[in-house]
Amino acid sequence: MKKLKAEKINKVKKLKPLKKAISKNVVKITKPKGIAGEKLKKKKNKSIVVSKVTTTANAKCEEKFEGPIVQKVKSKISNKRKTINNPTEGKQENGKNAKIQSKYHPAEFDEEKFNTIVNYTKTKRICKMLKTLVEKEVGQKKSIFDDYRYLLNVTSYKIADCPKHMIKLNLKNSLVNVDDDDVIIIVPDLKRGGDPELTIQHYEDVFNKMEIAGLKIMPFKQLRNEHATFESLRKMANTYDYFLCDGRIASHVSGFCGKLFQKSRTTFHTVRLNNPHAYKKEIERSLKRTAYRQLEKGNLISIPVGNHKFSSGKLTENILYIIEQLKKTFPGGLNNIRNMHLKIDIKGTSSLPLYINMASPPEDCPYVVGPWEQRMVKLKKKANDVLLKFSLRKTGRFVKLNKVQLKRKQKLKEARDNLSSESHSKTNLVNNDDTVKSSSKKSRKIKKV
Repeated sequence: MKKLKAEKINKVKKLKPLKKAISKNVVKITKPKGIAGEKLKKKKNKSIVVSKVTTTANAKCEEKFEGPIVQKVKSKISNKRKTINNPTEGKQENGKNAKIQSKYHPAEFDEEKFNTIVNYTKTKRICKMLKTLVEKEVGQKKSIFDDYRYLLNVTSYKIADCPKHMIKLNLKNSLVNVDDDDVIIIVPDLKRGGDPELTIQHYEDVFNKMEIAGLKIMPFKQLRNEHATFESLRKMANTYDYFLCDGRIASHVSGFCGKLFQKSRTTFHTVRLNNPHAYKKEIERSLKRTAYRQLEKGNLISIPVGNHKFSSGKLTENILYIIEQLKKTFPGGLNNIRNMHLKIDIKGTSSLPLYINMASPPEDCPYVVGPWEQRMVKLKKKANDVLLKFSLRKTGRFVKLNKVQLKRKQKLKEARDNLSSESHSKTNLVNNDDTVKSSSKKSRKIKKV
């Protein structure tokens, strides 16, 4: 054992001078300086060293400033997350962003209250106040034309689904005076392709016998020949104040004249000229009318009610008579009316409120059946009544039915209608049950969240 230890020691002594000689001759390999990774490591090491070297006093100061800032940031993030999940919670917690719950609950519409508000005495008082206001405002403007019209502006809660057409209303007092204003009546020709002067002479003789004066007569042929262009139609619309037309040719005349004569001032008011003994009554009835255009776009309607020559009593009579007709003609009824104002057709003048509705608006949007649809419905009813009297055979021939067969067919039709009504009621009940179940499931999910 001693010999082995001595041999190992001798070997180590011999190797030491060899290692020293090799170390002197070995070339050192230098690493490139522009390595990004080593620089980053050095920087990290420096930052770690600096953080360790910081004193206890500096560490305490950092804790004082950083602690509340971090808590504020965390609280803001938590509030944002709450608003995303439950948008109402954050608003109810804060006082500024809290929901303002209205304490006012609108009542249902009451027609008796409406009649007490829109009275003869109250409307007359408003008309007197408006007349005094208007006279001052028109005097300050110093306009050349003193003629103006009183308008009843009616605004609605919901815009009705209706076709474009003119609605005509009756009045107690006419807006036109035949002696002062220019009134024209369009009349059908006595003969097709005949001379228009002969028709003018014929109707003038009839009007003189019935003591009707102040009307200019124009046959339909003369209108087509003299007013074929747009400029001539515009001149005609500006020259006359009121337009009358025979009911037999009213649709042809309005189609020929076009858009210019689809306004409240220039519409053609129909007259029944079938019986020559009743001409005077029919013309007086048609002169006591107004009109307004019903559209799908806006919620405001302006109805002409009176002239500048009208007294406050005549104005109130016309207004109340129009409101009675609006109960039937206005889409949605009186419940759909938001407010009513009296005004003049001159810009920059003031208006006075006549009625303001504080009741709850209607739930559904009103739908109006136009005149064209009404005609089609009547034609369908007539066609169905005729077809009930016949039956179609396999050969393709129509055979007329007896009284016994007609009764049997009517009974079968009534039975089918009853079955269809029962099936519809069952489907509605099933749909209601499904909606209730789906709503209950949603409420449970929200509670779990």
